[in-house]
Amino acid sequence: MGNYLIYIKLFFMQIVWNFKKMMGYGLFFVLNGSLRKLYSKDEMKEVIRRYNVYFNTHPFMASFVCGAVLKYEEEYAKSKDDAILTMVDNIKLRFMGPLAAIGDAFFWGALKPFVVVAMALFIYVEENSSIAIYGLAILFLFYNFFHFMFLVYGFNAGYKNGISMINVLKKLDLPKRVEFIRKAGSLFIGAFWAFNMVLSFSKNLKLGVILLLVSVFITLVFRKISNLLIFLIILVVYMLGGLL
Repeated sequence: MGNYLIYIKLFFMQIVWNFKKMMGYGLFFVLNGSLRKLYSKDEMKEVIRRYNVYFNTHPFMASFVCGAVLKYEEEYAKSKDDAILTMVDNIKLRFMGPLAAIGDAFFWGALKPFVVVAMALFIYVEENSSIAIYGLAILFLFYNFFHFMFLVYGFNAGYKNGISMINVLKKLDLPKRVEFIRKAGSLFIGAFWAFNMVLSFSKNLKLGVILLLVSVFITLVFRKISNLLIFLIILVVYMLGGLL
């Protein structure tokens, strides 16, 4: 039950966010229950002091650090080797910056804009309000699937691998995923503008097949072309699809 409770608490890691310690108290909040099982009441006073420090990273990526820290706290509780405490501090210092950069680029800079644009396009195209609500719910769940996946997967990866979790992050290759999602977002923006333009000049708007095939072709095959070029190509193709 312990880890499941941690998964839930990871969603609330920022409830004690503040300008002085940022997410430092949040890290302790997530691990508090597990730490109290490892240390006596007297020992917990020192543990609390150790966690009364600055810590800040992307909230969805913090789970990697939480898992690794708990792993080494368990080792320290058994061995009392001060070198392990140094490892705990190093993990927080070394990983919070890179994880923040990766999380900001993937979630804030790619996935969230993609979902928002997709929602806007879906609402604009779909006239049936009940279907639109279902569509929005699916997109909302799509975004939060990645949110939940990173919380659970990140904690387990950190707990299993410790400081070697850097190899796990390399295998994920999130910068590559970011570029793909951004291109897909450009595709949707191009489709959104094209839809508006075609709607102004044509009553016989043909949606679906052309957009789907060309979108998949451009996004998957021509990954190295710029987002602007993707936007322009989709714009032209969508207009032709509506005017033909």
